[in-house]
Amino acid sequence: MFSKTVNLFQVWNSKAKQYDKFLITEGDAYQQAINWPSIKRLLGNITDKNILDSGCGNGLYTNIMKQDGGITTGIDIASNFIAIAKERYPETPFFEGDIMKSMPFEAGSFDIIVSKMVLMDIPSIEKPVRDFARILKPGGVCVVSILHPVYPVFYMLKNKWTQTFTNKFPDMTSYFDETFTTAYYQHSKLELPVWVRPLNRYINGFISEGFVLTNIEEPFLTESFLKDHPEYQDRKETPMTLNMRFEKASLTLV
Repeated sequence: MFSKTVNLFQVWNSKAKQYDKFLITEGDAYQQAINWPSIKRLLGNITDKNILDSGCGNGLYTNIMKQDGGITTGIDIASNFIAIAKERYPETPFFEGDIMKSMPFEAGSFDIIVSKMVLMDIPSIEKPVRDFARILKPGGVCVVSILHPVYPVFYMLKNKWTQTFTNKFPDMTSYFDETFTTAYYQHSKLELPVWVRPLNRYINGFISEGFVLTNIEEPFLTESFLKDHPEYQDRKETPMTLNMRFEKASLTLV
């Protein structure tokens, strides 16, 4: 179990090789077949766009976006992740950095920021969102993918926590509370700290920094996916992730 004062660098750095091995040897079926296609729809055409993969991990999706025509850069808190990414994708720039602090990029550096499964893993989203607004160009796009805030509450109400995360999650009493907990991910065998927040905390956090929410998706498990991956049957009733497209307001002359 983790405490609220958990050192996120130590956590992710210690688990980087384990998680990379899982992605390379087994792969995350849900992320590959369900969640990433949703993110791609929200991204649209990324050809020749300067893209920051914020929380890039081992660089897998940074490289996928590069193959799709983007000009990609990755940043992650874990030096072990960055070492893996640099070795595997040497032509892509990767930076070690904490998005809870100021990121090492000039204002207006990027057309697109992708934050995939990151913001629920940090204690506060205010500083990263403010920095996203700083380093995005006017009219730039930020695509955010998070653990769906309803997902853990749904399983709490159905008493089905143990079928997904084991009993390492504490009891949640309300959707409206921000709950810190320890998640056990069944397939990757990882224990990770998670902050479960209501949806308004995310949307209003971006709006307060000048972003406009322009699209939202709640990916669902298709019948073909469930046929190939029957272990996900107990998760078909509610979305596992929530994907949002925000746009930074363009400068206007008064």
